Amino acid sequence: MEIQVIEALLVEDSKLAFTIVSDMLKKSKKYTFNVKIANSLKEAEELLLENFFHVTLLDLNLPDSLGLDTLKTVHTKFKNMPIIVLTSIDEDANWFNAITLGAQDYLIKGKFDTDLLELSIRYSLEKKKADDRLRVTYRALNVRSQYNKALSVLTEEQDLLHEMCRII
Repeated sequence: MEIQVIEALLVEDSKLAFTIVSDMLKKSKKYTFNVKIANSLKEAEELLLENFFHVTLLDLNLPDSLGLDTLKTVHTKFKNMPIIVLTSIDEDANWFNAITLGAQDYLIKGKFDTDLLELSIRYSLEKKKADDRLRVTYRALNVRSQYNKALSVLTEEQDLLHEMCRII
């Protein structure tokens, strides 16, 4: 079943940017967005600890954190949270570094519209689902591998015990 209501955290200290992004999300034809705002990294961390969000829309330059350090902090503390960077920093190196550090997408303020923002959020949510399935599969394979190793050791011990009994 597909999510119809998306809980989003917008981490943004500019009222104008908040208004623009909120208005874009209100125009969505497919989803209803419940948007909470955090004006600082500290406030974002508190909201992420106290509430459930499907996605975080993160400005990199905040009053209490600047640049990629903002992303590093959020991603380190909330590894499973899909993060979409919304920034005015239009540099390829920054985009690449943000994706490498765990951002799902990197959108330049003033260069995206409602459709692109919605698509980015949908993509991020689908990628998270795929990552979750992959994580579960990995854990299951790891457990199975450990079980097989233990069974192998047990079988070797049984064979050794049978051999010792035969000799005696």
